Amino acid sequence: MNCAFSAQRLGVVIDAFILSDVDSTFLQQATHIAGGLYMRPEPSVVEQPSAMVNYLIYSFLPANSMRSVLRLPARREVDFRACCFATRRVISQGYTCSVCLSTFSDPREVYELEHADTGRT
Repeated sequence: MNCAFSAQRLGVVIDAFILSDVDSTFLQQATHIAGGLYMRPEPSVVEQPSAMVNYLIYSFLPANSMRSVLRLPARREVDFRACCFATRRVISQGYTCSVCLSTFSDPREVYELEHADTGRT
């Protein structure tokens, strides 16, 4: 996520065009932070290459300054839940390592991470 905050600070836009059946929580959050577009077209669009080309050309090719005058697809709701660093599952509540700020679903995972290099128990 640090890359998204750096992109925001530098004025770099992050866009995502998802061809999967499943949304990407990380890319939703990154595009939201960096002011870019997050699009996951319907399966009927993905099956037609010409329709995909239209999406790509008219949505992602224009400069960021031109996007305000274009009629782009509406933004989706962003899932702001975190992912567990160990299991990669989306969690509503978790535990954060005070050293590296990674989020975990189980406090034992935080302890194991913090003490893995030091050999302490």
